[in-house]
Amino acid sequence: MDELTTPATGSSGRSKEKSKSFNPRNITLQAQKKLACSFPNQTKKLFMDDVSLQMLESLHKITHHFLASEKEAERKMRQFIKISIKFAILHMNGFLSSREEESMWECRDLLRSAASLFIKYTSHISYEAQKAETIKELHKLMQDVGRLSQEVLKGHLTPKNIRTIQSLAEFFSSTEFLTALLSKHPPYQALSNLLVTDLQDLIDRGQF
Repeated sequence: MDELTTPATGSSGRSKEKSKSFNPRNITLQAQKKLACSFPNQTKKLFMDDVSLQMLESLHKITHHFLASEKEAERKMRQFIKISIKFAILHMNGFLSSREEESMWECRDLLRSAASLFIKYTSHISYEAQKAETIKELHKLMQDVGRLSQEVLKGHLTPKNIRTIQSLAEFFSSTEFLTALLSKHPPYQALSNLLVTDLQDLIDRGQF
């Protein structure tokens, strides 16, 4: 599959502080439209429900605050959305081998474990010792997600795409980012609470 490039316009979110350019719905629609010729009617529902879009917006805001750069945060979220869409398309169209399918489901289980751990920590009163242990566990889970994703996709995507997956895994699994994500101080705590709400909703509905 070729690398996707799409402009982002508009804004989305539940707070009054909206991104000037990041719009997960637009990015998703444009990315899927570009793939529609090869895979008609297979991509139109990916990331398009309101909860998924809200989750992406919350993650973008956390990334934006952490990087102190709207441009870099938007770039990472675009990459995340595009790679996720490509991953789903390969699965839905039967391009993955049985071994790759097994690794894909293992990857999903690891992501769900990471989400559940994040939800548990954020939803309860936690102490510094628990934070350190949670960061350690999340780091390993996200590193494993990145490793498995590369194993599944290396035979299907370009080297550039694989490097993007590696870069995203390194960023979202970094101790620095996870420390900010679990912070009890503004703006991270409020944004993480929004992210928790959306993740829990998606898990409850079997969409994560």
